[in-house]
Amino acid sequence: MNRRAALSALLVAPAALASPAPAAALLVGDSLAFQLAPRLRKAMGERRLAADGRGGSSTRQWRDKWFRRAVERYPGGVVLVSLGVNCTRSERPRLAEDIGALVDVCEDVFQRQLLWLLPPPLKFSTKYLRDAVAEVGCSSFDPGVLPLGDGVHPTHAGYEKWATMLVKKLYG
Repeated sequence: MNRRAALSALLVAPAALASPAPAAALLVGDSLAFQLAPRLRKAMGERRLAADGRGGSSTRQWRDKWFRRAVERYPGGVVLVSLGVNCTRSERPRLAEDIGALVDVCEDVFQRQLLWLLPPPLKFSTKYLRDAVAEVGCSSFDPGVLPLGDGVHPTHAGYEKWATMLVKKLYG
């Protein structure tokens, strides 16, 4: 190993070994989560928000691939989940089971509270999602009507309103 490589390894190693600082909240999910994250981070002020958003992702994908890793990687407070809008028709009959699996991992394995972020009313019905969340009985937050830019994603003002309402719900 040359000197430059050895020095680089020494500089990177402590950061790689260090655990991330606990966050007040972790936000995971689809494009709604990805786009909500910067507005929520701002609305949270001094409280730390960790986020992992993947556009176009479904609850099944998070259950099978990413959720446990995200919760392990970002220790701390409440886990906010925005998923379900991208679930395919073939995934919808088992959506409550997928949601239940995420709740179980979060609450039973990591002893963290999970709050499901329901989407605002969209250009298509999300009744299947609302029904699945209700069936599982997990805590949820409904932002109500927000201005939408494309029928699915809120406008900048819509995301800011959602973030402000969510911080008020979480922290008073």
